Amino acid sequence: MCWAIVAAEAVAAGLKAKNPDKDLLELSAQELLDCCKEEERKCYTYSIKKALEWIKSYGIRKEEEYPFKARKCPCRHKTEEQKTLAVKIADVKKVDHDNENELLMRVKEQPIACGLIVTNAFRELKGGIYEGSEELDLILQGKKKAY
Repeated sequence: MCWAIVAAEAVAAGLKAKNPDKDLLELSAQELLDCCKEEERKCYTYSIKKALEWIKSYGIRKEEEYPFKARKCPCRHKTEEQKTLAVKIADVKKVDHDNENELLMRVKEQPIACGLIVTNAFRELKGGIYEGSEELDLILQGKKKAY
């Protein structure tokens, strides 16, 4: 569910940054949760990037049009009018998580949406600085699935 909230809020923050005199829009994370389906190969659970790609393709409604229920529900498809009013984004760019200069350059352009992979080693950390783990390396290499 967090992936949907992060994607909706990143798009809203980007719009606010481009239009500082306008109110911050509340966009529907629930629409992403309900309508962004794995079988469409456009989006799936836990993927902020796929959710942003879905918004780019289909647009996202305002929260008042598709209120948050905090659970997955059947998708309520957009009417033709809602399709024309839906908020869309022009592009989605992936930032290399190891490249701090690229991250700084991108954050000057638009908000950055990100997630945190919580490994067992992270959960067990009692203090100090977390510097990664073998489990995290395997997840980042695509050799282990993150849940």
